[in-house]
Amino acid sequence: MPLALLTSHALAAHIFKNLSLILLGNLFLPISTVIFLLCLLKECIRPSPGPLVLPPEKRKTVMINSLSMTKGLSLARSFYLAGHRVIGVDVVRGGAISFGRFSRALDAYYLVDSPVSEADGGQQRYEDALLNIIEREKVDLWICVSDTTSTVEEAVAAERIRWETGCAVFQPLPETCRTLHHKNLFIQHTDKIGLDTPETVCVTSHSEALQFIKAKEPGGKKYTLKSITLGDASCPNTMLFPLPTEEESRAYLSELPISTTNPWLFEEHITGREFCTHAVVSNGQLRAFVGCPSSESLMHYEGLEVYSKHALKLQELTQRYVKSFENGCLTGQVSLDVFMSEDKDGELRIFPTRCNPRTHTAVVLFEGVPEQLCGAYLSLLEPPSEELNGVSGAKCFVPKLTEAEKYYWFGHDLVTLFLLPLMEGERVVDGLREFFTHLVWWRDATFRTWDPVPFWWFYHVYWPTLFWQLLVSGTRWRRVNVSTTRVSEM
Repeated sequence: MPLALLTSHALAAHIFKNLSLILLGNLFLPISTVIFLLCLLKECIRPSPGPLVLPPEKRKTVMINSLSMTKGLSLARSFYLAGHRVIGVDVVRGGAISFGRFSRALDAYYLVDSPVSEADGGQQRYEDALLNIIEREKVDLWICVSDTTSTVEEAVAAERIRWETGCAVFQPLPETCRTLHHKNLFIQHTDKIGLDTPETVCVTSHSEALQFIKAKEPGGKKYTLKSITLGDASCPNTMLFPLPTEEESRAYLSELPISTTNPWLFEEHITGREFCTHAVVSNGQLRAFVGCPSSESLMHYEGLEVYSKHALKLQELTQRYVKSFENGCLTGQVSLDVFMSEDKDGELRIFPTRCNPRTHTAVVLFEGVPEQLCGAYLSLLEPPSEELNGVSGAKCFVPKLTEAEKYYWFGHDLVTLFLLPLMEGERVVDGLREFFTHLVWWRDATFRTWDPVPFWWFYHVYWPTLFWQLLVSGTRWRRVNVSTTRVSEM
């Protein structure tokens, strides 16, 4: 079966993709179930080390949302192991039941309406539901694990919660979220604070986009094309404009939903290494930080050496952004995407391309050090550290390579490193080698022997249910992100 079939709009491709992935889940169901039962038996005979036992005055109640994403589940597990009480919250997502709701880490779990639901009053209902949960469960801290579609809405909810309750919230102000979330505003802000930025041009019509391409010299700069409002609709980073011929560019652009309400951004293609970060920021102070190599579809995570020049530059860059917002008192989670290249003198040139004001999946790199990670978040409940001569007294925890394992997702690797190479007849040996390297030496981001239900549910209930819904509804998709459970529609 040619790989082109998988990216086709054709009905045959639509049926093949969804049914084959449902069957794949059923194929592995027996062995997954055996492993699941063995884990339960092992926990009965020789339990894994339990959570830390804290005195009542130090044990906090923490609310974490988006348990349907690995990063939400990872944070919930870390707070559980650090001895705290965890309340899980998810928004209603059709008939697919979140795998995170079955984690042992949760003391309670709630479903609420999405703040961006099509029904009127979605934002109000969302805020009211969160306030009821916070009051009922006596929540001390809400760690907001935003989805890409609801970052600003959750920042608005956070503002109300700060005003009406004694619950602290890890989320920047709405205006900060808007600036960081929308790519064009982020680039403008980056330029304003004196950092290098790739050339960017916003287009609001097909004719404007084609005119931009036609004005470019052959053999000159190349550009990627990204939607400002629909991140999943962006073209792959491997798609560089102008295309070889004007006709190809015209045909491709005609398929994109470019309009005044959905502007797109041409961005200069930067050559160099790509990195991403996750930072925990409390009152303008970095409390935890990690950087790792990145790519367009990042599904393998390994941290950078703490004192490497790349890690130090990324940490310095993050601090610079943090100090440029909210009078230097930003509280939230900041995740940068950065390209780095070296000039002829060996100096690093840094080009920030995106900043997400929300939890990054790279937070999984902290799972081996739950006490330190949770301490970084809980610092918000303490008085801010004073600065002496402009230097903060707060400590920033960065996991060492010996503390941060390498993470992968079994389902993603099974398809992309094993099955697709077999279908294409290319990179079969390399794909198998990488697949088994991850299987043996790396750690699956979802599976834990002491908490096996989420993994089992994820691959044998959640995804089959979702693929069946996509099949029946006729919704065409080109890619799914296993870590965030996001489906990129065609």
